[in-house]
Amino acid sequence: MCSHVETTHRARGLRALVVLAAAAAGAGVAACGSAKGATGGAGATGATGALPTSPTSPIAGAAAAPLDPSDPYGDSPRVVIDPRGKAIVVWEGKQAMWSSLFDPATGWSAATRLGAPAALVDPFETPADLLQLQIDADGNVTAAWQIASSGWVVKRSVAGAAWKDLPAPPSGGKFVAGPHGSLAVVGIARPYSPNAQLIVSRYDPAGGWSAAETLAQAPTQLSDRATNAEQVIASDGTLFVDWGMPITGPLNPTCCVRVFERYVPGSGWTGPTKVEMGALGSLYADDHGGVLSLGAASIAAPDGGYVNLIASRYFSAGAWGPLEEVPFSGEEQAEAVGRSGVGLAVAIESGMSAAYFTPGGGWKRVDLPTVHPSYIPLNVGVDAKGTGVVAWVAFAPEPLGYIPHLFCARYAADTGWTPPVQVDADGASKVDAFPVLANNDDGTAVVVWPHRVDADHSAIWAAPLP
Repeated sequence: MCSHVETTHRARGLRALVVLAAAAAGAGVAACGSAKGATGGAGATGATGALPTSPTSPIAGAAAAPLDPSDPYGDSPRVVIDPRGKAIVVWEGKQAMWSSLFDPATGWSAATRLGAPAALVDPFETPADLLQLQIDADGNVTAAWQIASSGWVVKRSVAGAAWKDLPAPPSGGKFVAGPHGSLAVVGIARPYSPNAQLIVSRYDPAGGWSAAETLAQAPTQLSDRATNAEQVIASDGTLFVDWGMPITGPLNPTCCVRVFERYVPGSGWTGPTKVEMGALGSLYADDHGGVLSLGAASIAAPDGGYVNLIASRYFSAGAWGPLEEVPFSGEEQAEAVGRSGVGLAVAIESGMSAAYFTPGGGWKRVDLPTVHPSYIPLNVGVDAKGTGVVAWVAFAPEPLGYIPHLFCARYAADTGWTPPVQVDADGASKVDAFPVLANNDDGTAVVVWPHRVDADHSAIWAAPLP
């Protein structure tokens, strides 16, 4: 089972990287080891100095996917790793959706055509990503996307077997996998309107999809500014949902109160719990019945105003714990939580700001002490032992200017950070968009990224991470 991953930035493609490269060129090369705010808390050891010199070939084991000759363009890849350590990769071509298995030991399987490419019917009706890929602890892999002609397409594969069709859900939105092949879909219908509704559908392999349920409705139960909700299914099958409820009174009308709701199999919905003001957070479940909620929050200040911060709450023994500030800050953020409940969060500051979470122990600052002109934390993974891995794009100086390259590093509580390693190669093809990362319980991690070849060709590459 791969760790849960959430990346808060949404920029995609080469255009975003070009903008950041221009900013990097203007900034110049920062001094090594001068990451702002690197407090060096427990575990903040390991990598030091500048990023490594760009290699002329990709990291060992990296390989390009066998794109079908009829559709030699790959974009928006998604990846999960099954219990066998094999990565299932799904990407969008210009003609179709495609899938392939990537084995770190033997490479890629032939590409399989899954169906017509994704297309939003209405971007306000379906704010979730075009292509979604989920896996549960049993290895059930679910791919879902929306097409204009016939609504949602849902496919499933188990242990590398052929993809099979699943029934389309009665409502759309963000998919999440639960135990033993179960699913839930949560979405906002008609956002930015007084008729906005939070709608939930649940899937059981034995009984199929439940009827769509309206969990909250604007203007009193749901903020009309909400465009999506967050959800996670715990190991016991309990569905947690998080959304925003509007604030009443003379406060900032753009704020909302965060609301948590649980669906317990056999018992139904438990009733909403209101917590602090703040933006939508992310939910992560562990194997011990715990759930970590992480996101922006607004808390009352002594002067009567409010303080904005990144904070978390941990759910255990049937109740939410106190709000705890995450000791970092930055403009971009990515985080993951493993099955043991250990979490790692990374953000951009003037360096790579990071924090490490353990249930019962809270957060500690563990900055990655490497400075470069510009970089983006892309994806984070955490294995069953609590070891984290981070993959990001950094702009390395080359003869033609600052060129985006892909790097990775690992963090362990007892040894700190490993030195950063460059994953991709120098040459004509370049990192074209933000890569995606997946890992399983034993620490096997694979990163997948599009590589631009020319205007009509973009390869899909994958590499095992050291």
